[in-house]
Amino acid sequence: MLINFQMRFNFICNSCGHLYNPGFPGFVCKCGGLLGITNLSLPSVSNNTLPVDKRFRGVGRYLPLLPISEAPFSSITMGEGDTPLIEVERGLMAKLDYMMPTLSFKDRGAAVLISYAKEYNIKQIIQDSSGNAGCSVAAYSARAGIDARIILGSSTPKKKIDIITRYGAKVEAIEGSREDVAAAAFTRAAKNEEFYASHVYNPLFAQGMKSYLYEIFEQLNGVLNINIFLPLGNGTIVIGTCLAIKELMVMGLLRRIPQIVAIQADNCAPIYNAVRKGVELTASYNHGTAADGIAIVNPARGPEIIGLLEELNGDIISVTEDEILKAHNTLSRKGFNVEVTSAVNYAGYKKYINSSTSRQFSKSIITLCGSTK
Repeated sequence: MLINFQMRFNFICNSCGHLYNPGFPGFVCKCGGLLGITNLSLPSVSNNTLPVDKRFRGVGRYLPLLPISEAPFSSITMGEGDTPLIEVERGLMAKLDYMMPTLSFKDRGAAVLISYAKEYNIKQIIQDSSGNAGCSVAAYSARAGIDARIILGSSTPKKKIDIITRYGAKVEAIEGSREDVAAAAFTRAAKNEEFYASHVYNPLFAQGMKSYLYEIFEQLNGVLNINIFLPLGNGTIVIGTCLAIKELMVMGLLRRIPQIVAIQADNCAPIYNAVRKGVELTASYNHGTAADGIAIVNPARGPEIIGLLEELNGDIISVTEDEILKAHNTLSRKGFNVEVTSAVNYAGYKKYINSSTSRQFSKSIITLCGSTK
């Protein structure tokens, strides 16, 4: 028997608390605040088991916990998720989240966000990206029959641009910083001519990222006595992981909260500097880092990320360029062909376990979030 997993939820403004119904065409509140998801009805738990939809693998397995319905998702999913945990060295496993249709963990969020867009008959979307999110959104838009326009920086590698255009998306290159690219897309989206499929502004993307933690929960048989190392740029995987932990707590399935460790590059570490040094988020900088996937000077959801880390007693560290490049080389020698940004997590792990910081658990997981394209 087919089960209807259609969820009822609301968008909520993180600033003023105003509620919007599903299908709301905007991407920010009328007060200018960013939106989150609230009133998401979680299914009841039986036998201390995570509620899943066994018709799907990967992200689709967690449809009972996501704010999308089965019909649009089933027509666009490409089996994203369900990535393995592989031992790297004693005490450390890697979640191989580059084993995705577009070689990036961004497929988790794109599958959910574009499913939502299709459900509400959206025909045109616009999105800004440094590359990987653009590839993911372009791919799933192609599956959904939605016209996509991806705004990129002029320095985006040609290989990534070629991939995006092969999916049928239109690409616009913007001169300037990553922030200039985001501003250009924001301005265009504000005209309400295209749906803003932003992996930062649209909270549906982070909902898809919850599947990362739910998979780990099942892979470890519900015992999360681990440190989890996550890259932190715009922070969608950090937000998604934290939301999933909170939902496991609400469902009474979590015996102990894992230690979340977010990692930034020294040369662009706005959230680390805000938490550790008291520097205002708006006073951040980018001195240039090889980990360009997390080189976000002023993350829009910075305050939200800081709040979640504080709520769940998470930690945050930063790593140098030398540490990142050394980690990248070590991962390659261990057989992992990943982008430099992925190496941030291994560098952060090494720094964390060798520091005076008290680590909560003896076992750890690093996130290998993207492969070279």
